[in-house]
Amino acid sequence: MGVSHRIFAIARRAPRRSFGALGPHGLRAGFSSRPAHWDEDPDCLLATQKPGQVDLTHWIHSVLGKPLQRSDAEQARQRFWLTREQRCQGHNTMPDDSWWTLLQSIVARRAPVKATAAFLLYCSGITLAFENLRNFSTTGQPVVVDEVTHVAPEPQTREREQRRVIGVNITQVQYVMASHDVMQTCTGFIATALFMTLSFRMNRAASRWWHGREMCAQLLSNARNFKHVTSVSVTDKALAVELSMLGYAFVRAAEFHMRLEPDERYTEAFRPLLPPATLKELLAAPHRPYFLAQRINKRIADTYDAGATKNVRLVVAMQNQINNLVQTIEGIECIRSTPEPWSYQKHNVLLMKLWLSILPVALVPTLHFATPLLGGSIGYVVYKLDDVAAEICNPFGVDESDISLCVMIDRFQLELLAALLAEVKYQPCHTAVMPELCADDMPEECSEQP
Repeated sequence: MGVSHRIFAIARRAPRRSFGALGPHGLRAGFSSRPAHWDEDPDCLLATQKPGQVDLTHWIHSVLGKPLQRSDAEQARQRFWLTREQRCQGHNTMPDDSWWTLLQSIVARRAPVKATAAFLLYCSGITLAFENLRNFSTTGQPVVVDEVTHVAPEPQTREREQRRVIGVNITQVQYVMASHDVMQTCTGFIATALFMTLSFRMNRAASRWWHGREMCAQLLSNARNFKHVTSVSVTDKALAVELSMLGYAFVRAAEFHMRLEPDERYTEAFRPLLPPATLKELLAAPHRPYFLAQRINKRIADTYDAGATKNVRLVVAMQNQINNLVQTIEGIECIRSTPEPWSYQKHNVLLMKLWLSILPVALVPTLHFATPLLGGSIGYVVYKLDDVAAEICNPFGVDESDISLCVMIDRFQLELLAALLAEVKYQPCHTAVMPELCADDMPEECSEQP
Protein backbone atom coordinates (compact mmCIF):
# COMPACT_ATOMS: atom_id res chain seq x y z
CA MET A 1 0.00 0.00 0.00
CA GLY A 2 1.40 3.40 -1.04
CA VAL A 3 1.79 6.37 1.23
CA SER A 4 -1.18 8.22 -0.27
CA HIS A 5 -3.42 5.15 0.18
CA ARG A 6 -2.37 4.83 3.83
CA ILE A 7 -3.14 8.52 4.43
CA PHE A 8 -6.60 8.17 2.93
CA ALA A 9 -7.22 4.98 4.91
CA ILE A 10 -6.26 6.73 8.16
CA ALA A 11 -8.51 9.67 7.24
CA ARG A 12 -11.43 7.31 6.62
CA ARG A 13 -10.92 5.61 9.99
CA ALA A 14 -10.60 8.96 11.83
CA PRO A 15 -13.65 9.55 14.06
CA ARG A 16 -15.98 12.37 13.19
CA ARG A 17 -18.36 14.13 15.50
CA SER A 18 -21.98 13.13 15.23
CA PHE A 19 -24.61 15.84 15.24
CA GLY A 20 -27.80 13.93 15.56
CA ALA A 21 -29.91 11.73 13.37
CA LEU A 22 -29.93 12.73 9.72
CA GLY A 23 -32.74 12.28 7.32
CA PRO A 24 -32.43 11.56 3.61
CA HIS A 25 -29.77 13.56 1.75
CA GLY A 26 -27.97 14.26 5.04
CA LEU A 27 -30.70 16.57 6.42
CA ARG A 28 -32.33 16.72 9.80
CA ALA A 29 -36.09 17.16 9.53
CA GLY A 30 -35.84 19.28 6.38
CA PHE A 31 -33.03 21.49 7.74
CA SER A 32 -29.30 21.48 7.08
CA SER A 33 -27.26 19.43 9.50
CA ARG A 34 -24.70 21.51 11.42
CA PRO A 35 -22.39 21.11 14.43
CA ALA A 36 -23.19 22.75 17.73
CA HIS A 37 -20.57 25.51 17.45
CA TRP A 38 -22.31 26.84 14.31
CA ASP A 39 -25.20 28.02 16.47
CA GLU A 40 -22.81 30.39 18.25
CA ASP A 41 -21.19 31.73 15.08
CA PRO A 42 -22.92 34.93 13.90
CA ASP A 43 -21.20 34.72 10.52
CA CYS A 44 -22.45 31.22 9.82
CA LEU A 45 -24.90 30.92 6.97
CA LEU A 46 -26.92 28.13 8.53
CA ALA A 47 -27.32 29.44 12.08
CA THR A 48 -28.13 32.71 13.82
CA GLN A 49 -29.43 33.92 17.14
CA LYS A 50 -32.68 34.81 15.39
CA PRO A 51 -33.04 32.10 12.77
CA GLY A 52 -34.89 32.98 9.61
CA GLN A 53 -36.08 30.03 7.59
CA VAL A 54 -35.98 30.81 3.88
CA ASP A 55 -36.97 28.58 1.01
CA LEU A 56 -33.82 27.31 -0.65
CA THR A 57 -35.30 27.80 -4.11
CA HIS A 58 -36.10 31.42 -3.34
CA TRP A 59 -32.60 31.90 -1.94
CA ILE A 60 -31.11 30.66 -5.22
CA HIS A 61 -33.34 33.08 -7.10
CA SER A 62 -32.31 35.97 -4.85
CA VAL A 63 -28.60 35.36 -5.54
CA LEU A 64 -28.63 34.26 -9.18
CA GLY A 65 -32.06 35.21 -10.54
CA LYS A 66 -31.55 38.97 -10.72
CA PRO A 67 -29.30 40.53 -13.38
CA LEU A 68 -26.98 43.24 -12.16
CA GLN A 69 -28.03 46.83 -12.62
CA ARG A 70 -25.90 48.39 -15.36
CA SER A 71 -25.76 51.85 -16.85
CA ASP A 72 -26.96 52.69 -20.36
CA ALA A 73 -23.38 52.81 -21.63
CA GLU A 74 -22.63 49.35 -20.17
CA GLN A 75 -25.82 47.93 -21.68
CA ALA A 76 -24.91 49.39 -25.09
CA ARG A 77 -21.44 47.89 -24.82
CA GLN A 78 -22.92 44.49 -23.93
CA ARG A 79 -25.23 44.65 -26.96
CA PHE A 80 -22.22 45.48 -29.11
CA TRP A 81 -20.30 42.48 -27.77
CA LEU A 82 -23.29 40.15 -28.20
CA THR A 83 -23.76 41.32 -31.79
CA ARG A 84 -20.12 40.58 -32.57
CA GLU A 85 -20.44 37.12 -30.97
CA GLN A 86 -23.49 36.36 -33.08
CA ARG A 87 -21.68 37.44 -36.23
CA CYS A 88 -18.71 35.30 -35.26
CA GLN A 89 -20.88 32.24 -34.66
CA GLY A 90 -22.92 32.65 -37.85
CA HIS A 91 -21.52 30.63 -40.76
CA ASN A 92 -23.13 32.70 -43.52
CA THR A 93 -23.01 36.08 -41.79
CA MET A 94 -20.68 38.65 -43.27
CA PRO A 95 -18.96 41.14 -40.96
CA ASP A 96 -20.35 44.66 -40.89
CA ASP A 97 -17.69 46.59 -42.81
CA SER A 98 -19.86 49.44 -44.07
CA TRP A 99 -18.45 52.94 -44.36
CA TRP A 100 -20.56 54.08 -41.42
CA THR A 101 -19.10 51.34 -39.21
CA LEU A 102 -15.58 52.17 -40.31
CA LEU A 103 -16.19 55.85 -39.52
CA GLN A 104 -17.46 54.89 -36.07
CA SER A 105 -14.30 52.85 -35.47
CA ILE A 106 -12.19 55.89 -36.37
CA VAL A 107 -14.07 58.25 -34.05
CA ALA A 108 -14.21 55.72 -31.19
CA ARG A 109 -10.53 56.26 -30.39
CA ARG A 110 -9.73 59.97 -30.47
CA ALA A 111 -6.02 59.84 -29.66
CA PRO A 112 -4.94 58.77 -33.19
CA VAL A 113 -7.29 61.34 -34.74
CA LYS A 114 -5.84 64.19 -32.67
CA ALA A 115 -2.26 63.12 -33.42
CA THR A 116 -3.08 62.86 -37.13
CA ALA A 117 -4.63 66.34 -37.15
CA ALA A 118 -1.47 67.82 -35.61
CA PHE A 119 0.71 65.93 -38.10
CA LEU A 120 -1.48 67.15 -40.98
CA LEU A 121 -0.90 70.76 -39.93
CA TYR A 122 2.84 70.08 -39.79
CA CYS A 123 2.80 68.58 -43.31
CA SER A 124 0.79 71.53 -44.61
CA GLY A 125 3.25 74.03 -43.17
CA ILE A 126 6.24 72.22 -44.68
CA THR A 127 4.50 71.95 -48.05
CA LEU A 128 3.44 75.59 -48.24
CA ALA A 129 6.89 76.87 -47.26
CA PHE A 130 8.68 74.58 -49.70
CA GLU A 131 6.38 75.27 -52.63
CA ASN A 132 6.44 79.02 -52.03
CA LEU A 133 10.24 79.16 -52.07
CA ARG A 134 10.51 76.77 -55.01
CA ASN A 135 8.12 78.91 -57.02
CA PHE A 136 10.18 82.00 -56.26
CA SER A 137 13.43 80.30 -57.26
CA THR A 138 12.02 79.25 -60.64
CA THR A 139 9.79 82.19 -61.62
CA GLY A 140 11.31 85.07 -59.68
CA GLN A 141 7.92 86.15 -58.36
CA PRO A 142 7.88 87.84 -54.93
CA VAL A 143 7.18 85.66 -51.92
CA VAL A 144 6.05 86.40 -48.39
CA VAL A 145 8.90 86.21 -45.91
CA ASP A 146 9.22 87.03 -42.27
CA GLU A 147 10.55 90.48 -41.59
CA VAL A 148 13.75 90.85 -39.66
CA THR A 149 13.54 91.76 -36.00
CA HIS A 150 15.26 95.13 -36.40
CA VAL A 151 13.79 97.94 -38.57
CA ALA A 152 16.31 99.23 -41.04
CA PRO A 153 16.34 102.98 -41.33
CA GLU A 154 16.83 102.87 -45.13
CA PRO A 155 14.63 101.02 -47.65
CA GLN A 156 17.66 99.72 -49.53
CA THR A 157 19.04 98.11 -46.38
CA ARG A 158 15.67 96.45 -45.65
CA GLU A 159 15.40 95.10 -49.20
CA ARG A 160 18.97 93.79 -49.06
CA GLU A 161 18.23 91.96 -45.79
CA GLN A 162 15.10 90.43 -47.21
CA ARG A 163 16.98 89.18 -50.28
CA ARG A 164 19.60 87.65 -48.00
CA VAL A 165 16.93 85.69 -46.03
CA ILE A 166 15.25 84.60 -49.26
CA GLY A 167 18.55 83.51 -50.71
CA VAL A 168 19.29 81.33 -47.69
CA ASN A 169 15.85 79.67 -47.89
CA ILE A 170 16.21 79.10 -51.62
CA THR A 171 19.59 77.48 -51.00
CA GLN A 172 17.95 75.12 -48.52
CA VAL A 173 15.27 74.21 -51.05
CA GLN A 174 17.91 73.53 -53.69
CA TYR A 175 19.79 71.32 -51.23
CA VAL A 176 16.66 69.29 -50.51
CA MET A 177 15.98 68.89 -54.23
CA ALA A 178 19.54 67.80 -54.90
CA SER A 179 19.66 65.30 -52.04
CA HIS A 180 16.19 63.86 -52.64
CA ASP A 181 17.50 60.33 -53.24
CA VAL A 182 19.47 60.38 -49.99
CA MET A 183 16.39 61.59 -48.09
CA GLN A 184 14.32 58.74 -49.49
CA THR A 185 16.99 56.22 -48.52
CA CYS A 186 17.11 57.50 -44.94
CA THR A 187 13.34 57.53 -44.56
CA GLY A 188 13.15 54.02 -46.02
CA PHE A 189 15.68 52.71 -43.52
CA ILE A 190 13.90 54.31 -40.56
CA ALA A 191 10.54 53.12 -41.89
CA THR A 192 11.81 49.54 -42.01
CA ALA A 193 12.98 49.69 -38.39
CA LEU A 194 9.75 51.41 -37.30
CA PHE A 195 7.34 48.96 -38.90
CA MET A 196 9.35 45.99 -37.67
CA THR A 197 9.00 47.24 -34.08
CA LEU A 198 5.32 48.02 -34.68
CA SER A 199 4.70 44.52 -36.05
CA PHE A 200 6.47 42.94 -33.07
CA ARG A 201 4.41 45.09 -30.72
CA MET A 202 1.17 44.19 -32.46
CA ASN A 203 1.98 40.48 -32.35
CA ARG A 204 2.84 40.68 -28.67
CA ALA A 205 -0.32 42.64 -27.87
CA ALA A 206 -2.46 40.14 -29.81
CA SER A 207 -0.80 37.29 -27.90
CA ARG A 208 -1.60 39.00 -24.59
CA TRP A 209 -5.22 39.46 -25.71
CA TRP A 210 -5.65 35.84 -26.73
CA HIS A 211 -3.92 34.58 -23.59
CA GLY A 212 -6.31 36.73 -21.55
CA ARG A 213 -9.26 35.14 -23.36
CA GLU A 214 -7.91 31.68 -22.57
CA MET A 215 -7.53 32.64 -18.91
CA CYS A 216 -11.15 33.83 -18.80
CA ALA A 217 -12.32 30.55 -20.29
CA GLN A 218 -10.21 28.66 -17.77
CA LEU A 219 -11.69 30.71 -14.93
CA LEU A 220 -15.25 29.83 -15.93
CA SER A 221 -14.31 26.20 -16.56
CA ASN A 222 -12.83 25.89 -13.07
CA ALA A 223 -15.95 27.44 -11.55
CA ARG A 224 -18.16 24.94 -13.40
CA ASN A 225 -15.95 22.05 -12.32
CA PHE A 226 -16.09 23.23 -8.72
CA LYS A 227 -19.88 23.20 -8.88
CA HIS A 228 -19.93 19.65 -10.26
CA VAL A 229 -17.45 18.37 -7.66
CA THR A 230 -19.41 20.06 -4.88
CA SER A 231 -22.68 18.49 -5.99
CA VAL A 232 -21.08 15.06 -5.89
CA SER A 233 -19.07 15.52 -2.69
CA VAL A 234 -21.44 17.28 -0.27
CA THR A 235 -24.40 15.38 1.09
CA ASP A 236 -25.97 18.45 2.70
CA LYS A 237 -27.89 20.10 -0.12
CA ALA A 238 -27.95 23.58 1.43
CA LEU A 239 -24.17 23.49 1.93
CA ALA A 240 -23.66 22.26 -1.64
CA VAL A 241 -25.77 25.13 -2.97
CA GLU A 242 -23.89 27.63 -0.83
CA LEU A 243 -20.48 26.41 -2.00
CA SER A 244 -21.59 26.49 -5.64
CA MET A 245 -22.81 30.06 -5.31
CA LEU A 246 -19.59 31.05 -3.53
CA GLY A 247 -17.77 29.77 -6.63
CA TYR A 248 -19.97 32.08 -8.71
CA ALA A 249 -19.17 34.91 -6.28
CA PHE A 250 -15.45 34.31 -6.84
CA VAL A 251 -15.87 34.63 -10.61
CA ARG A 252 -18.01 37.76 -10.30
CA ALA A 253 -15.54 39.30 -7.86
CA ALA A 254 -12.76 38.61 -10.35
CA GLU A 255 -14.68 40.62 -12.97
CA PHE A 256 -15.22 43.52 -10.55
CA HIS A 257 -11.58 43.39 -9.46
CA MET A 258 -10.25 43.42 -13.02
CA ARG A 259 -12.39 46.41 -13.98
CA LEU A 260 -11.94 48.33 -10.72
CA GLU A 261 -15.66 48.44 -9.98
CA PRO A 262 -16.91 50.45 -6.96
CA ASP A 263 -18.01 48.89 -3.67
CA GLU A 264 -21.67 49.28 -4.59
CA ARG A 265 -21.32 46.57 -7.22
CA TYR A 266 -20.01 44.09 -4.65
CA THR A 267 -22.83 44.96 -2.26
CA GLU A 268 -25.47 44.56 -4.95
CA ALA A 269 -24.15 41.19 -6.11
CA PHE A 270 -23.25 39.57 -2.78
CA ARG A 271 -25.71 40.94 -0.22
CA PRO A 272 -28.10 37.97 -0.59
CA LEU A 273 -25.21 35.50 -0.28
CA LEU A 274 -22.81 36.77 2.38
CA PRO A 275 -23.60 37.75 5.97
CA PRO A 276 -23.27 41.50 6.69
CA ALA A 277 -20.09 41.07 8.76
CA THR A 278 -18.46 38.96 6.03
CA LEU A 279 -19.54 41.45 3.38
CA LYS A 280 -17.83 44.27 5.32
CA GLU A 281 -14.67 42.19 5.58
CA LEU A 282 -14.85 41.57 1.84
CA LEU A 283 -15.08 45.30 1.08
CA ALA A 284 -12.13 45.97 3.38
CA ALA A 285 -9.96 43.22 1.87
CA PRO A 286 -7.07 44.36 -0.38
CA HIS A 287 -7.69 41.53 -2.86
CA ARG A 288 -11.33 40.51 -2.83
CA PRO A 289 -11.18 37.35 -4.99
CA TYR A 290 -8.54 35.94 -2.62
CA PHE A 291 -10.77 36.77 0.34
CA LEU A 292 -13.60 34.78 -1.23
CA ALA A 293 -11.22 31.89 -1.86
CA GLN A 294 -10.40 31.88 1.85
CA ARG A 295 -14.13 32.00 2.62
CA ILE A 296 -14.74 28.96 0.41
CA ASN A 297 -11.91 27.08 2.11
CA LYS A 298 -13.44 27.82 5.50
CA ARG A 299 -16.83 26.57 4.38
CA ILE A 300 -15.27 23.38 2.96
CA ALA A 301 -13.56 22.79 6.32
CA ASP A 302 -16.86 23.36 8.14
CA THR A 303 -18.56 20.93 5.79
CA TYR A 304 -15.96 18.26 6.50
CA ASP A 305 -16.20 18.86 10.27
CA ALA A 306 -19.96 18.45 10.06
CA GLY A 307 -19.61 15.08 8.37
CA ALA A 308 -21.46 16.36 5.30
CA THR A 309 -18.91 15.05 2.78
CA LYS A 310 -18.73 11.55 1.39
CA ASN A 311 -15.00 11.01 1.79
CA VAL A 312 -11.74 12.88 2.11
CA ARG A 313 -10.82 12.34 -1.52
CA LEU A 314 -13.71 14.50 -2.61
CA VAL A 315 -12.67 17.17 -0.12
CA VAL A 316 -9.23 17.18 -1.73
CA ALA A 317 -10.89 17.44 -5.15
CA MET A 318 -12.84 20.51 -4.05
CA GLN A 319 -9.67 22.06 -2.66
CA ASN A 320 -7.88 21.42 -5.96
CA GLN A 321 -10.58 23.29 -7.83
CA ILE A 322 -10.15 26.29 -5.50
CA ASN A 323 -6.41 26.16 -6.12
CA ASN A 324 -7.11 26.22 -9.86
CA LEU A 325 -9.34 29.27 -9.45
CA VAL A 326 -6.64 31.09 -7.48
CA GLN A 327 -3.99 30.14 -10.03
CA THR A 328 -6.18 31.43 -12.87
CA ILE A 329 -6.82 34.77 -11.20
CA GLU A 330 -3.08 35.09 -10.64
CA GLY A 331 -2.50 34.59 -14.37
CA ILE A 332 -5.10 37.24 -15.18
CA GLU A 333 -3.42 39.61 -12.72
CA CYS A 334 -0.10 38.97 -14.45
CA ILE A 335 -1.51 40.08 -17.79
CA ARG A 336 -3.34 43.09 -16.39
CA SER A 337 -0.59 44.50 -14.19
CA THR A 338 2.51 43.85 -16.31
CA PRO A 339 3.28 46.80 -18.63
CA GLU A 340 5.41 46.74 -21.73
CA PRO A 341 9.17 47.11 -21.28
CA TRP A 342 9.90 50.79 -20.77
CA SER A 343 12.89 51.04 -23.14
CA TYR A 344 11.07 49.12 -25.89
CA GLN A 345 8.05 51.40 -25.70
CA LYS A 346 10.08 54.64 -25.64
CA HIS A 347 12.32 53.47 -28.50
CA ASN A 348 9.22 52.73 -30.57
CA VAL A 349 7.79 56.21 -29.91
CA LEU A 350 11.13 57.84 -30.74
CA LEU A 351 11.36 56.03 -34.07
CA MET A 352 7.78 56.97 -34.90
CA LYS A 353 8.28 60.69 -34.19
CA LEU A 354 11.63 60.80 -36.01
CA TRP A 355 10.29 59.15 -39.15
CA LEU A 356 7.13 61.24 -39.29
CA SER A 357 9.11 64.45 -38.79
CA ILE A 358 11.27 63.90 -41.90
CA LEU A 359 8.60 62.19 -44.01
CA PRO A 360 7.08 65.44 -45.46
CA VAL A 361 10.54 66.71 -46.40
CA ALA A 362 11.14 63.52 -48.38
CA LEU A 363 7.71 63.57 -50.05
CA VAL A 364 7.26 67.22 -50.96
CA PRO A 365 9.80 67.37 -53.87
CA THR A 366 7.77 64.68 -55.65
CA LEU A 367 4.19 65.09 -54.45
CA HIS A 368 4.17 68.88 -54.04
CA PHE A 369 0.72 69.99 -52.78
CA ALA A 370 -0.48 66.36 -52.40
CA THR A 371 2.03 65.86 -49.58
CA PRO A 372 -0.40 66.75 -46.72
CA LEU A 373 -2.99 64.30 -48.01
CA LEU A 374 -0.67 61.34 -48.40
CA GLY A 375 1.42 62.24 -45.35
CA GLY A 376 -1.67 62.55 -43.17
CA SER A 377 -2.92 59.16 -44.34
CA ILE A 378 0.41 57.52 -43.57
CA GLY A 379 0.54 59.27 -40.20
CA TYR A 380 -2.92 58.00 -39.27
CA VAL A 381 -1.91 54.42 -40.12
CA VAL A 382 1.15 54.67 -37.89
CA TYR A 383 -0.69 56.33 -35.00
CA LYS A 384 -3.58 53.85 -35.28
CA LEU A 385 -1.30 50.82 -35.19
CA ASP A 386 0.39 52.17 -32.09
CA ASP A 387 -2.99 52.89 -30.46
CA VAL A 388 -4.39 49.43 -31.27
CA ALA A 389 -1.33 47.79 -29.73
CA ALA A 390 -1.74 49.90 -26.59
CA GLU A 391 -5.49 49.16 -26.44
CA ILE A 392 -5.37 45.37 -26.64
CA CYS A 393 -2.42 45.00 -24.27
CA ASN A 394 -4.98 45.09 -21.42
CA PRO A 395 -7.97 43.03 -22.62
CA PHE A 396 -9.98 43.26 -19.38
CA GLY A 397 -11.40 46.76 -19.76
CA VAL A 398 -14.65 48.00 -21.28
CA ASP A 399 -13.46 49.10 -24.73
CA GLU A 400 -14.88 47.68 -27.94
CA SER A 401 -11.81 45.50 -28.44
CA ASP A 402 -11.74 44.11 -24.90
CA ILE A 403 -12.95 40.70 -23.81
CA SER A 404 -16.66 40.51 -23.01
CA LEU A 405 -16.03 39.11 -19.54
CA CYS A 406 -19.29 40.43 -18.06
CA VAL A 407 -21.31 38.77 -20.85
CA MET A 408 -19.63 35.41 -20.23
CA ILE A 409 -20.18 35.63 -16.46
CA ASP A 410 -23.84 36.63 -16.95
CA ARG A 411 -24.25 33.55 -19.10
CA PHE A 412 -22.55 31.42 -16.45
CA GLN A 413 -24.90 32.90 -13.84
CA LEU A 414 -27.94 31.75 -15.81
CA GLU A 415 -26.43 28.30 -16.33
CA LEU A 416 -25.70 27.93 -12.62
CA LEU A 417 -29.20 29.11 -11.75
CA ALA A 418 -30.78 26.46 -13.96
CA ALA A 419 -28.46 23.72 -12.64
CA LEU A 420 -29.08 24.50 -8.96
CA LEU A 421 -32.84 24.74 -9.44
CA ALA A 422 -32.81 21.36 -11.17
CA GLU A 423 -30.86 19.80 -8.29
CA VAL A 424 -33.19 21.24 -5.70
CA LYS A 425 -36.17 20.05 -7.70
CA TYR A 426 -35.04 16.44 -7.97
CA GLN A 427 -33.31 16.29 -4.57
CA PRO A 428 -35.42 18.66 -2.49
CA CYS A 429 -34.05 20.53 0.50
CA HIS A 430 -36.87 22.91 1.23
CA THR A 431 -35.42 25.28 3.82
CA ALA A 432 -32.16 26.78 4.97
CA VAL A 433 -31.37 29.09 7.88
CA MET A 434 -29.79 32.31 6.60
CA PRO A 435 -28.82 35.12 8.99
CA GLU A 436 -28.23 37.79 6.33
CA LEU A 437 -31.79 37.36 5.03
CA CYS A 438 -33.44 37.86 8.39
CA ALA A 439 -35.48 40.80 9.60
CA ASP A 440 -35.04 43.98 7.54
CA ASP A 441 -32.31 42.66 5.23
CA MET A 442 -34.46 39.94 3.71
CA PRO A 443 -35.34 40.52 0.03
CA GLU A 444 -39.01 40.41 -0.86
CA GLU A 445 -38.67 37.35 -3.06
CA CYS A 446 -37.22 35.38 -0.13
CA SER A 447 -39.73 36.40 2.54
CA GLU A 448 -42.05 33.44 2.04
CA GLN A 449 -42.07 30.88 4.83
CA PRO A 450 -42.02 27.19 3.94
